[in-house]
Amino acid sequence: MPKPFNKTTPLGQLMWQHGYTVNSLSHATGINVRIMSDYLAGRREFTPKHLALLVTEFDVPRAVLVGDQPVGPTPANRQIAADVDVTALVKSWVAAGGAA
Repeated sequence: MPKPFNKTTPLGQLMWQHGYTVNSLSHATGINVRIMSDYLAGRREFTPKHLALLVTEFDVPRAVLVGDQPVGPTPANRQIAADVDVTALVKSWVAAGGAA
C-alpha cells in the first residue's frame, strides 16, 4: 500500500486528483522520489526544469503549482460536468422524492 502524502499543497492536490503516488509521479516525470517528497513537504522549491515537467504532466498553468492560482477541477471532472444534463438530473431527483 502506498504511503500517504501531503494533500494540502497544490502538488499534493493534483496528485490526489489524478491518482498518482509519489513513486508513480516520479516515474512519469523522471523526478527523483526524494526530491518529489521534498516538494510535497514544502522543504524545497521547484527547479525550473521540474516545474516544467510537472506543468506538462498535469496540464495546468505554472501558477497552479506555485500556489498563485487554485487547483480547481481536473480536465476529466470538467468533461463529466459538461456531459451531465443538470435539469434532467434535478427532475429525476424530484420525481424520486428528493425534494420535500
